[in-house]
Amino acid sequence: MFKNVQPGEYAVSVLHDANENQRMDFEANGMSIENYAMSNNPMLMGPPKFDDVKFTVGTDDIESILRF
Repeated sequence: MFKNVQPGEYAVSVLHDANENQRMDFEANGMSIENYAMSNNPMLMGPPKFDDVKFTVGTDDIESILRF
């Protein structure tokens, strides 16, 4: 969980480095072998641009409505 996040624009990218080699691994055809995720779930070929995955954090306290 993130705490004390200041208002602004952010992007999140996560990689499950299953074989712990510190990089994303690919098939010969360029498809990722390991799981990954990005904010906004863009359908892209290649790395995203910030504008494709950004989201805005405002000033509203939403902790009370988010239950994970």
